[in-house]
Amino acid sequence: MKEIVTACHGCLVWGGRVNLSPADDILISVERPLGIDTREQMVASIMSKKLAAGSTHLLIDIPAGPAAKVATAIEAMRLRKLFEFVGDHFGIAIEVVTTDGR
Repeated sequence: MKEIVTACHGCLVWGGRVNLSPADDILISVERPLGIDTREQMVASIMSKKLAAGSTHLLIDIPAGPAAKVATAIEAMRLRKLFEFVGDHFGIAIEVVTTDGR
């Protein structure tokens, strides 16, 4: 991965099984069966893994639409602001885009 980043100046990586944030993995295993799914926990979960991986820049795509996790543009804007707030706090440059989730 480091070679790819050096050659291409970035990369996309799925880190689902690399144990970056074990406490978050435990929280997710409890939240899913209970149906707990807050925006704050989602941002904390995503950002904890990005911080653990050493990310300095992050592009977040928020699909919004009736069948998406985020239903409206207003919800997407609130989520974007939350990502930006957390990113600013931890010194991660974040660009958030909202796309059509239909």
